[in-house]
Amino acid sequence: MTIGGRLIIPHPVFEPYIGGGIGVYFASLEEKPFDYSPSLYYPGTDDSDTTIGGYFSLGMDFWLNPRTALNLEGRYQMVEPTFTDKLGGPSTST
Repeated sequence: MTIGGRLIIPHPVFEPYIGGGIGVYFASLEEKPFDYSPSLYYPGTDDSDTTIGGYFSLGMDFWLNPRTALNLEGRYQMVEPTFTDKLGGPSTST
């Protein structure tokens, strides 16, 4: 769940914009355990996390008629969830 805003440069056909926002992100990670070698074992992960993050976006609306637009948007999301493995240590995956 995020909330954001965008700055639109008005044009009758093409409207470029930039935007950004913050929100709550829900993430989960499930990995099976496996052995690297007899002395190196990864116990696997089955964990979830809820964390605060943000995003930046850049896009353009292409107006097909006064009530319909085709939207093209790129978004970079910044969020760093943390997970623990099944033994309680930090997970090696991010």
